[in-house]
Amino acid sequence: TSSRSSSMENLYYIIKGKVVAAEFTIGEHSPISGKPLQELRFKEGVLVAAILRDKSVIIPRGGDVIEPGDSVVIVTKLIGLRDITDVLQK
Repeated sequence: TSSRSSSMENLYYIIKGKVVAAEFTIGEHSPISGKPLQELRFKEGVLVAAILRDKSVIIPRGGDVIEPGDSVVIVTKLIGLRDITDVLQK
């Protein structure tokens, strides 16, 4: 697992280029790991669509926690994502 916050694995433009689906691998020092999703402050228009842990796919709910090594799929209308932290409010 990388010690970086996250690394983008895949990026897909969907719905006529107005929405992106981005897959990130979560690093050990990511600010989104170890906290229930409901405690994270996401920007408006961000959906955590899926978490891949080992070989299991989790369709997340508020109480689910992202862990280092997870792959996370974000669907959003925010264009220009580079890191998973780009979907968090400052």
